[in-house]
Parts: sequence; C-alpha cells; structure tokens
Amino acid sequence: MTTEQYGEDWPSSSHMLLTTIDNLVIASGYVDTWTISARGAAQPSPIGPSENERFHLDSVRGGGIGWLALTIELPGHHPPEAFTDAFGALLERHEVLRGHFAVTDGSDDAEAVDYQRFIYEPGTSLLENVSRTFFNDSTIAGAPAFRSAIDTTCTPFQPYPHFFATVEHRESTTVVCAFDHCFVDAISVAIVAEDLLHHFRGIAVPAAGSFLSSGGARVPQPSRVDDPRLTPWHTLLSATDWSVPEFPLDLGVAEGDKVPSHIDVREVFDAATAHLFDVAAREHGLRTYPTMLACLAIAIQRSGGPDKTAMIIPVHTRRHPDRERAVGWFVSNGPLLVDGAESDLFCASHKAIESLTAAVLAADVGISSVYGAFGDRIHTRRSDIFMVSYVDYRRFDLPESVSPKHVSSSGKTDTLQLWFWRDESGLHLRARYPATTIARTTVPTVLQTLIELARSVIAVARAGHQIR
Repeated sequence: MTTEQYGEDWPSSSHMLLTTIDNLVIASGYVDTWTISARGAAQPSPIGPSENERFHLDSVRGGGIGWLALTIELPGHHPPEAFTDAFGALLERHEVLRGHFAVTDGSDDAEAVDYQRFIYEPGTSLLENVSRTFFNDSTIAGAPAFRSAIDTTCTPFQPYPHFFATVEHRESTTVVCAFDHCFVDAISVAIVAEDLLHHFRGIAVPAAGSFLSSGGARVPQPSRVDDPRLTPWHTLLSATDWSVPEFPLDLGVAEGDKVPSHIDVREVFDAATAHLFDVAAREHGLRTYPTMLACLAIAIQRSGGPDKTAMIIPVHTRRHPDRERAVGWFVSNGPLLVDGAESDLFCASHKAIESLTAAVLAADVGISSVYGAFGDRIHTRRSDIFMVSYVDYRRFDLPESVSPKHVSSSGKTDTLQLWFWRDESGLHLRARYPATTIARTTVPTVLQTLIELARSVIAVARAGHQIR
C-alpha cells in the first residue's frame, strides 16, 4: 500500500491498548497464515541467554507458555505477497528474531541445564503464505485453532518461533504478530507495530539497533557481598522477611496454588486530565511513574497493608541511542520499597522518586548475584512476583485509527501484577490478579483509591496545600 492510500495527512500520534488473548476481539474475516523456514544452518551466537531469558527458558521447559503479540488494523486489502514482504523485512531488520535456543547438555536436571542461542544469517529467511480460511468468530480466544497455533508456534526452542497472520475484513485487514517472550519486550512490540506501519505507508523505517551487539545490555556484576549496589536488594528483602515480593494483602490463594487470572483495565487520566497532571508535576517536581507508585503504596496501606510496600519493577535497558529501536528483551529487575504511610502525597511522591532512582541503579545487579549474596536467606511463597511497570508510548507513531494492541498470553496467577502505560489518550492501568472472591473485592478497592489519589494531585497542586 502506498502513502497516497493512507493519505498524506495521516496524523502522527501514539495510542496503545494493553489486553490479553482472552479479551481480544477480532471481527470475522478471511485468515491468512505464514510459515517461516531458512536456507542453511543457524550459527551459534556468543551471546547466551540473559537472566530473564534463562528464567523463561526454564519455565517453558517445565510446560509454561509466555508470548507477546500485537494487532494493528490496516485500511483496505493487501495481497498476501505484501505481507510476506513486510514480515520478511522484520526478520531482516531485527537479528534477534532470526534466533532460537537449544538445550546444550541434554540433561533432565533443570539445575544443570544450559542454553545456546542460534542465529540465522540475513537473507536466509523463507516465508510462505500457507493457508486461507474463513474465521467466523468475534473473539480470537474462541477460535481454538488460531489460539493453539500461537501457543504451539511461539516456543523458543524451535527455529523462527513467531506467528504471523492476517484477517481480511470487508474494508480493513487485521495484522497479528506473536513472538515468544525471549525475543521481545513491551517496547519491542511497539517497535514492530511501527515498523509495519512505516512499511505499508511507504516511508523509510528508522535504523534498527541490535540486541546481540549490545551483549544483551549486560553490565559487570558485584563480586563482593558488601558491594553498595546490593544494598537496595538487602533493604527490600529485609522488609519482606527475606521473601520474594508478593502483593501484601490477602487475595484468597493458598501458598503453592495458582488460579485463573482476572484482568482489570482502567483509565487513570484521560488526555485532558493527563495534561493537567503534567503541568502540576512540572510545577512541583513530580514524575508520573513515582507518583503512581506512591499512590499505590498509600492505597495499599489504607486497605490494611504495611507502611512500606515492596515490589519489583521492570527496568528497560535501552540506555544507548543505538538501542532505541532494537528488538529484544531489554529488561532487568529493580528492587523497590515505597512509603505508604506518608500523609502528604507530594512528599510521598518525592520519596518515591528517590526510591525509584535507587531501584533503577540496583537493577544492574542480576538476580543470580542477589541469590549469590543472600540465597541462604531468600524464600519464595508464590510463583509470580508483585511487579509494577510503566511504559510511555508517546514517542511512537501509532495512530488511533490503526487500533494498535499489545496482547499478552493468558494463564493462572497467584498474586497481583500492574502495568501503567501512557499514550496520547491519557494514562491507563492494567491489573492482572487471581480471579478469587477476595481478590475481586480487595484489588478494585485498592485501584480505585489509587486513581482517586492520583487525580487529587491536580486539585491539591492548584490549591497549594497538602493532602491529608
């Protein structure tokens, strides 16, 4: 499709919706799917799995599933060859998408297993449009073959573990791309969506960075227990009685159990309110993410939780300009302890800025180093971790007209996880928590208090007095 078909005045804007496969709705239409193969053999890479990748690989070997997907809506219809070219261009641009992993020692002992990354050379990828069927179900999760294909295809131990499909409707086409989590993170999903849009608009795609040439964005690890970078981890774990962080309120899940998850998506600020918040934040030295973390900790404390809330935050590691458009799992883990007992929200937000800054620095320390230093004291009660993330999509050209969606796989859980995201429509929040009676009462109460506190920042900033 040419630029003229989209229109020269197609606005540059940024929108994103976070959803799950269970909640993804796609209209009926003709489905095309692709297979991917390669000429020649993949070559071993000197860059082994990162810690996140290794944990994920262990999980997949144990029967777990974890992938990320995107959908976009393109106007009009396109021949299959156009999508073959577009998907092939993605594989050429991002070398990590030409990779897969293999177990190197053949051991059944998870403790002894190691993994080797393999990469296919540029120009060796072969994409083939293999089928066209009519899809007559308004919910993708209701089409077992479609969902099963994603689960089966997106596994890191087979070459080209990606799922590419399109659904042709009367006046538009839905594009579906799914990838095993080893090869993409949230920012990667946005990069791929933008790459596809630029391809079909006929405009130059910005240069892509390289995950592998960055060494996975790794840094030297502590060699001594008294390394100051371990201090935030010590502080966090001491506060949790040396337990891996979990949501501190009862969610009705027994230790060792996991139950189906419930998804709750809420708007914290609409576009106009988000602008007012930005103005208040600039005037008072606040930042969005730390303020939301402070509101969360206060909401938890008011619901009967501890005075300080412990959590893990994902820290993106695209810190160098040449990595800004690199696809890969550029995420490390930061230890965060947030004060929820402070009655002045502005003061609490400033404390959260300090805590977040320390957590980002401590994220350079790998989990293996943390266990190496404190492993004899650390214990785990839950399978999942209480995690709170934030992504700002406003630097991407993702118009609302193409309805970009970040789609996660569904599954069971035993604690709460939160995703804040910002786009031009405002600030939003997705919560994933156990679908128990207790959790369905407790978590919405916390989220509503969080949102009320966040919105109060604007009024209080204008009035010039404290929140009590």
